[in-house]
Amino acid sequence: MKIKSNEAYPVASVYEAISDRERESMDFNMQIAYDHASKYKLKKSEALSLKKKIMAVDPSITDDIATKIIDVLPRYAETLDAILIPYKIKLEDGIKEKIISLVKEVV
Repeated sequence: MKIKSNEAYPVASVYEAISDRERESMDFNMQIAYDHASKYKLKKSEALSLKKKIMAVDPSITDDIATKIIDVLPRYAETLDAILIPYKIKLEDGIKEKIISLVKEVV
């Protein structure tokens, strides 16, 4: 398999890409990814729109971080803090509230 990009994609994008294939032609890993993505709440366009809004909230929020936030859709500051731990960034309470507000608009 050839890697085409290192860009992070929300689960909604993956679901849309995989759903074009017939289920019988999917390998085991693709079937698992498809089953997981089918339970996701957002459509690709909603996820990408939310990603842009989240990244605009604070310059320290990278593409990878915004994608992880979209995949988890945190509704509480504690959940958002847990998402941010591996990225070693700390956001101010006002910024966290803005992100959570954006998430709640689409959930």
